Amino acid sequence: MYTKWTSHLKTEDEKKRFENSVVGSRLVLERLRDLVDEGLKILEDRETRFERPNWAYEEASIIGERKALKDMRKLINLDEQVIKNE
Repeated sequence: MYTKWTSHLKTEDEKKRFENSVVGSRLVLERLRDLVDEGLKILEDRETRFERPNWAYEEASIIGERKALKDMRKLINLDEQVIKNE
């Protein structure tokens, strides 16, 4: 079901117990998703100051942060995980 979540486990029993734990943490993961969304909003509102000599590095950093947050958001979206893997 949650392939990335259980890829470190060997037996089906371990995977099932871990999946149950993840599903039982849905409220925590939903709050984490909200925090990730807040972080994405902050990044979207941040302006690049092109007059600074290091603006390209700042922009690259923002792009990297945005990608990491989007990747995390996908991973913690349990509904999306179930749809993809069923």
